[in-house]
Amino acid sequence: MLLLGINKQLDLQTLLTQIGRAVALRYGWYEQRRALQAAFILMVAVGSAIAIGMLWQRAAALQRNIRYAQAGVIFVTTYVVIRAASFHHADIYISARLFGMRRNWIIELSGLAVIIGTAMRAGRSGAGRR
Repeated sequence: MLLLGINKQLDLQTLLTQIGRAVALRYGWYEQRRALQAAFILMVAVGSAIAIGMLWQRAAALQRNIRYAQAGVIFVTTYVVIRAASFHHADIYISARLFGMRRNWIIELSGLAVIIGTAMRAGRSGAGRR
């Protein structure tokens, strides 16, 4: 979460987007950027699903709360990486409003809510105490 906080402050996803655009222009991929962005997002989504599954299995010895927090972190990280891909159609979709809020807020805050809820639950149960 610390790394995500640093990313939020430094806006590293914008830097990643600019670097990707420069590389695509330099090597002539820019015209195919939509297909490349879609493939990138698909790879990130599949990779995230695999990561959640692997963490879930490997964290079996940990308390259930910890597994939920890990899933929340992966969810938020996946969202940040997809936003960095700057897929125009995805940007239009997630920027639209739902229930008076922008969808990207709902998506990003959902992962954070899981993490916060898990931390609060662990705090109440004394799970973090030794």
